Amino acid sequence: MNIQSAAAETSNVEWGSKMSELDSRIRDGKIFLARRHRDTKGELKRVVQASRLCITFLRQLP
Repeated sequence: MNIQSAAAETSNVEWGSKMSELDSRIRDGKIFLARRHRDTKGELKRVVQASRLCITFLRQLP
């Protein structure tokens, strides 16, 4: 294994752990927001959808 592919593999592992951490933070934030106030206009759902869309986009970057 050459240095470049080892570095790429390491960064992919780090990237994956950062993404799952972000995903769990979004989940925690959703629970926190749901407890804080009543979601009358579906804004929480939109925030979560936007966050997931961002994560999906970031995962596709090289």
